[in-house]
Amino acid sequence: MDHISEFPDALLLSILSFLPAKDVVATMVLSKRWQPLWKMAPKLIYDDDSNENYPRFVDRSLLLHEAPVIKTLRFNLGRKSGAVDIGVWTRAALKHCVHKLIIKTGCSFDSGAAPVILPRSLYTGCSMLVKLKIEGVVLVDVTSPIAFPSLKKLSLKWVKYPSDEFVERLLSSCHVLECLVVKKRQDDNVNIFTIKCLI
Repeated sequence: MDHISEFPDALLLSILSFLPAKDVVATMVLSKRWQPLWKMAPKLIYDDDSNENYPRFVDRSLLLHEAPVIKTLRFNLGRKSGAVDIGVWTRAALKHCVHKLIIKTGCSFDSGAAPVILPRSLYTGCSMLVKLKIEGVVLVDVTSPIAFPSLKKLSLKWVKYPSDEFVERLLSSCHVLECLVVKKRQDDNVNIFTIKCLI
């Protein structure tokens, strides 16, 4: 007899939070009891396994996900992931009021592969975001105000920025920031990394 299926939903969802997204979605075939559970998982980790179906899998699973809040959403993208439309994925993050968003790529800007470009909506509409970690991506400039009212932890590793001024605007928009991690690269388009602290 399947004793695990007798556990309450909260415990089963906690178990699912330790699995990669592919395994979380796969649990729906276990039984009718498990079928709807994956759609409420509070944590989704998408690892690019270099499978050509990876972008479609991410699109579909995020589209079908029903949790009003996703606590953690993580994308680990391979070196050839530049062609994916990450804008669709970040819109899903906004829709599900993501608290912790992690986007890591294996992209090297000088490798010739298309870089992963984060959409403007990410830093103008993520009002519930508490932790943001981005690595190996390109940020584009925005004319509208950048808004991270809840952001407490920000990690920027090997990111390419539009300009010095953009960095200053980005950091000054994080009014409750407690922790900042920056790893610069030589060709990141920033000469002076300005951080202003108001005490």
